Amino acid sequence: MAHSDSLGQSPHAAGHSQAQEDSAGGLAPAPIRILLAMAAELDRMAWSIVINHQKDMDLVAATSSSRQLVRLLKLHAPDVVLLDEALLDICPPGALLACARKTASRFVLFAMHQPDYSLEPSRLPPIHSRLLKGVTAPELLRAVRAVARPDSAISPAAPHRAAQ
Repeated sequence: MAHSDSLGQSPHAAGHSQAQEDSAGGLAPAPIRILLAMAAELDRMAWSIVINHQKDMDLVAATSSSRQLVRLLKLHAPDVVLLDEALLDICPPGALLACARKTASRFVLFAMHQPDYSLEPSRLPPIHSRLLKGVTAPELLRAVRAVARPDSAISPAAPHRAAQ
């Protein structure tokens, strides 16, 4: 992981990384660049550990602030944003949607239950997958890989449910 300071800044510059350049040369696929936006510190820490142990993933930043989420999304333009639904309630209206339109970032929503956000589409970014908060690490990783690389065999549109 690129360690972030209190402002979420990373030593990685926005734009193409060395891994992406190597990937273009056919050496190896670029890691999936992830922005983790979780309200609870324990959730951020746990998912950071899981993501950091994946060779094909790079955690570019993590935040618990909806305002900082918008700034980090602009700064890093990650491949995947793991987004806690709790942050949607305090995010400035339309700000997240506007940022999502300017980047190619794909969104995985963490929810307490299967919400129906169809009533507020103007406020939300496109959600590529939904996960229940009790999801297992293998389910999360499968969902991240599916939405980051849509050509994979896993369908990102299907909601992923946590094991009971």
